[in-house]
Amino acid sequence: ALDAIGSIYYDIGNQAKSSESFYASLKIYEKLKDKEGIGATFCRIGTLYLDQKDYDKAVEYYAKSISLAKEIKSDDGIASNLNNLAKVYSEKKEYDKALRSYEEALRINIKSGNSYLVGNNYLNIAEVYLKRRQYSEAMAKVQQAKKIFEKLGNKLRLAKSQVILSEIYLQTGQFSQSESLALNALKISEKNGYKEMIVSASGVMNRFYLSARRETENPFEA
Repeated sequence: ALDAIGSIYYDIGNQAKSSESFYASLKIYEKLKDKEGIGATFCRIGTLYLDQKDYDKAVEYYAKSISLAKEIKSDDGIASNLNNLAKVYSEKKEYDKALRSYEEALRINIKSGNSYLVGNNYLNIAEVYLKRRQYSEAMAKVQQAKKIFEKLGNKLRLAKSQVILSEIYLQTGQFSQSESLALNALKISEKNGYKEMIVSASGVMNRFYLSARRETENPFEA
């Protein structure tokens, strides 16, 4: 129950409450000596540190989690932590390392048939390609993720897919498509209280309007 509550708080952008729930959950798992639960909670706590850009702490908790996952032979746990370590590499602009870790996680998740995690891997790989300005590769990965999340009915990840697509269109000068997707992602996020996605979609909209303004401004006008 605490895990579920912490995950909901995380999805709506309340990291303080999310952290409180995950640490309370960890105490129970440690008392029960439940290695699977401890490892999963280490992973969640690592993600909170990653969001705070405390990369050393994030790696510390991911390393603890992956060690337990290997001990109990949990492919899901190994893949999740590879995915999260790749996020750290991406934040540090070590893109080759990030892609290698994401691809390894993807292979494990495809083998185990975990569609949700496969979709997440595709989105994360797309973001790395976007940072490298490899737009066709990024587009292909987002479309693969979008198909999965449409089938699963996961509105949060669909909103994220649309935000990434909107950013791709913005950076490649396809402004009408960018605006449409960002607006739709914003509507989904506002309706469901996805605070992080509201910020992301609003950021794309802001950059879109600034670009549109530059396109129409007369450079000789005061």
